[in-house]
Order: sequence, then C-alpha cells, then structure tokens
Amino acid sequence: MFSAVCGTGLDTIPLAGDVPQESIEALLLDIAALSSRLQKPLTARLMPVPGKKVGELTTFNFEFFVNGRILALQASPLKNLLGSPGEQFSLQTRNYYRSLR
Repeated sequence: MFSAVCGTGLDTIPLAGDVPQESIEALLLDIAALSSRLQKPLTARLMPVPGKKVGELTTFNFEFFVNGRILALQASPLKNLLGSPGEQFSLQTRNYYRSLR
C-alpha cells in the first residue's frame, strides 16, 4: 500500500531476521507490478535484521539510521505465479498518461 502512494517506494524497512525469502519475493513482485502499472520508478530497500523479531527495537550504531521497531511482513508466498506451465500474461499501461502529452 505504501508504494502506491509514495514517490519512490519503500526505503530502509527493518524486517525480522527470519522473514521467509518467499515473502520478500512476493512483496517485490507487487512493487514491480505497481511500478509498471503506475509508470513510476519504485524501489524497495528491505533490511532483514539478523536475530531480531517483529516488534523488537533495532540497535543500529550508524548516525544516518534512526532506531525503530522491526515491522511485520504480511506477504504470502506465491503459488502458481503464471498458473499452468506455459501460461503467459501481459501488463498494460494506463492510457491516461499518454493523453496528457
């Protein structure tokens, strides 16, 4: 949700160190789809913090980071991303931006 309304995406989001790789993949795919659909660059700098659990405070010793709570990543691993083997899909851009030119 945050990526849809922000200018650049998610930046330095602290996650639990044991967050599943599949959950991160699902989040990144959502952001990539939003970026394509909205025709704007979106990034995601996610920071799984080793040894930390959801709700714990970070303990960064770096002047450019502010400590905060580890956030939960509520993303389900993807299953059958393209359905059956060989199935294809296409992303369409919105015509709204083209009509402004």
